[in-house]
Amino acid sequence: MRASLKLFVATAAVVALVSGGAVAAEAAPPPADPFPVDEPFAGSFTSGQWVLPDDANNVTELLPTGLRLTNAVTGGTGNATLAQPFRSDVAFHAEFDYQAFGGGNPGDAFTFFLMDGAQTPNLGIGGGAAGYAGMQGAYVAVGFDNAGNFSADNSAPFNVNAPNHVVLRGGAATPNEPRWPVLAIAPATIQTDGVTPRHVAITVAPSGADSILLTVVVDGTTLFDGVDVRTIAPAADPGAGIPARLQPARPATFALGFSAGTGGATDNYDITNLVATAAADLAITKTGPASVEPGTTGTWTIVVANDDTNPVAGATVTDTGLPAGMSDAAWTCTATAGACPADSGSGTGPWAVDLERGGTATFVVSGTVPDAAAGSSIVNTATVAAPADRTETELSDNTSVSTTIVPAFPDLAVSAALSTPAALVYGQSATWTVDVENIGAGDAPGSTVEIVLPAVLDPATVTVPAGCVLTGSTLECALGDLAAGAATRLTVTGDATADLAVCTDETAMLTADAATTRRELVVDNNSAAVETPCVVPVDLSIAKTANSGVIVGGTVVWTVTVSNAGPVAAPQTAISDALPASAEWTCTVSDGSACTAAAGIGSVDVTATIPAGGSATVVARVPATAAGTVTNTATLTACDACVDGSTDDDTATASTVIAAVPDGGGSGGGLPATGGTAPLVPAALAGLLLALGAGLIVLRRRAARA
Repeated sequence: MRASLKLFVATAAVVALVSGGAVAAEAAPPPADPFPVDEPFAGSFTSGQWVLPDDANNVTELLPTGLRLTNAVTGGTGNATLAQPFRSDVAFHAEFDYQAFGGGNPGDAFTFFLMDGAQTPNLGIGGGAAGYAGMQGAYVAVGFDNAGNFSADNSAPFNVNAPNHVVLRGGAATPNEPRWPVLAIAPATIQTDGVTPRHVAITVAPSGADSILLTVVVDGTTLFDGVDVRTIAPAADPGAGIPARLQPARPATFALGFSAGTGGATDNYDITNLVATAAADLAITKTGPASVEPGTTGTWTIVVANDDTNPVAGATVTDTGLPAGMSDAAWTCTATAGACPADSGSGTGPWAVDLERGGTATFVVSGTVPDAAAGSSIVNTATVAAPADRTETELSDNTSVSTTIVPAFPDLAVSAALSTPAALVYGQSATWTVDVENIGAGDAPGSTVEIVLPAVLDPATVTVPAGCVLTGSTLECALGDLAAGAATRLTVTGDATADLAVCTDETAMLTADAATTRRELVVDNNSAAVETPCVVPVDLSIAKTANSGVIVGGTVVWTVTVSNAGPVAAPQTAISDALPASAEWTCTVSDGSACTAAAGIGSVDVTATIPAGGSATVVARVPATAAGTVTNTATLTACDACVDGSTDDDTATASTVIAAVPDGGGSGGGLPATGGTAPLVPAALAGLLLALGAGLIVLRRRAARA
């Protein structure tokens, strides 16, 4: 059983050891620190990295009661090494219990040692060397010296045996003596009663780039307090002023272990309950925006920091709580005195970081916050966990929470209405109301509404609501911040006295468009329009007259007058009169404006704008071709947008009598009556014919007489 416990249980290669401590080969160091070490030495090793070198000469054995470095026999040399190297700048704390009993003349000593981690474990010299001196790669030992031999190295000032001391011994830097020198000693009772163990606490910390500090406490009594193994120099030390007693610089890595030697005396040296931890104090902070709009990019910063306790390799950083649906999440990482897993990547971790003492790693995580997160809070938690080989000393700063509000969407709804009668009356005042309400669950900061007024409204007459600016026919209104559920009303009043043609050509349109500086999911209700018929109040009437005393061959003159007694001009007033193709007519307006045609032939079909209080006149001349009574009717038609005060007077009829041409001898010789409308040429011709007829009669009578 003892032989099986002395196997070097390693995961890599098996090394051959040469008796006497000489090294035949080196094993590749395992990849991770051994910490934390929790080794009760109760019948089996909890770590497979323990090795008992030089089996033929090594008396160490693992018992159910502990690791027995030597038993009560003379000349025993023992060694147990945890062959798992770690960086020599790692600070660690080790505690264990020991028993030293069973020897009548206790001999010699046991040690807790540190050796070069690149060196294969090997056995030192027995006896007063306590299995440490002579060990290749040995760097420093804390020796518990019963007999006093381990306290002396035959070189002043430590050339006198000092039983019952705790001893610090170093390594060999040069071939010169002393080798494995005594660095310092402190009195202490070493032997125990075999029942009650003594408790040892050893703290190791790096000192600069080449040394270490040692603190040794036995049963609560501090024997060495942070001593530097390269500068500790008693006054009588001839090596003062140079590295203490030629103590070498520390190697790159260490391995820890125990050794013992009994020489000519005997003693049992038992070790139990070894616990060794390398502390770390990692901290993490996470910061992010107080709020972020849905659909926009949110950015969070995670800073992981390592204090100066220990370097850390493989600390795990996790980041949870970012909303589902953030499919484009990405990160970048920068490190100071450390290493990131990469410069950048996608997702949100977890990540492994390496940090030297005082190192930091900064992750910047960003992504588009999905719309589905609106109305919620992103409670984002970042944590850092020390790797398995480090014991975190302060967990309260290993978690950091950032809360970011994702506000709900606003939803502006606009409505508009004409609050005066349903039709817009040209020449009169009109009033509209525009209501803007935030029916969404989120606030609507910087809300505005743009109101485009009907073109028929005269901008000079518009009452501009507070907060609005009128430019042309457009109102730009600042509504400020509209909280969820808030509403505001704007009242706009103006006179419909602008371009009259606008009223007749189209309906009066008012539009309102609202907006906010925040994005809305629903925008269909951000606009409203009010189409209002525009009417023109007119009072049109038509009158028609004809001349009298017309005879055949004369001219009938029809006079049509359309008057407007309304308050505003009557646009696009149509005047129609069915006349024969021989008719000739003219059209004039009292204010000098033009009819759509100033003159024409045949029937009258003309349009004019009749001014308020004014009129339009059509005079038609028609040849009188036949005797009789002639009746004619003229009609006016108001524009589509016009509202006529009365339509009973929109038609007018007149009659006149056309007389036949009178016989000869009649008074006036057939000439037209006063006002002569009959043509002069036909009357003269009739007189001439009468005269010729009379002359012919006279001539016949004379011829008969002859």
